[in-house]
Amino acid sequence: MAKSVTLSTGRTFPTVTAAKEHFAEILNGQELKQAFSGNEFADIQATYVAYCAKTDWPLPSAPASFYPVHDRGPGHHAMFRRDVRRRHDGKLFDG
Repeated sequence: MAKSVTLSTGRTFPTVTAAKEHFAEILNGQELKQAFSGNEFADIQATYVAYCAKTDWPLPSAPASFYPVHDRGPGHHAMFRRDVRRRHDGKLFDG
């Protein structure tokens, strides 16, 4: 049986492959260095936070934005960049 994916935003996917296809589609539809917003941002953030929790990766603050930083297509790797919020004194916000 295929493993389904449910995000904290409420979005669900019937399979891991369906989730990967969804995120590939939104990544490919976004211009380089243009931040995601709305539901796309919420879904990416939910995935990132869940991944960090599952892998015990420290997450000192919530991501402020995500955006593609590399061209896509043959010979290119897609990737998201995460920015965090900092206070005026340079310390990270806690949420």
